[in-house]
Amino acid sequence: MKPVKVWTLSFGLSAVFAALCGIFFLGFTEAALPTVGDPYLFLAIGAVVIGGTSLLGGKGGYGRTVIGAIVLTELTTILLGIGLPQSLEQVFLGMIIIIAVAIYGRDPHVRTRT
Repeated sequence: MKPVKVWTLSFGLSAVFAALCGIFFLGFTEAALPTVGDPYLFLAIGAVVIGGTSLLGGKGGYGRTVIGAIVLTELTTILLGIGLPQSLEQVFLGMIIIIAVAIYGRDPHVRTRT
């Protein structure tokens, strides 16, 4: 399959799934606001980064992202169980993400690997 066809198919499927998620999320929240999903963006990016996917591209996988999501969910559950306020929870998770980016950022860039 040619790369252009793969890209087109990937973006098309992504758009279909994004539309379905939007419809389901609308039913869940009962609000049609453009900012209704903002709190979930930090958690989604955090799960991907904690799972080991490079922000520069070229490294990562589905399994590791799922593991990152599970780890992030467990951390959030522990922090809520301790009774940490939402703002301090976000700070703590942000520090973990910064540490993960610093650790994974030490890998050589995709273009320089042999």
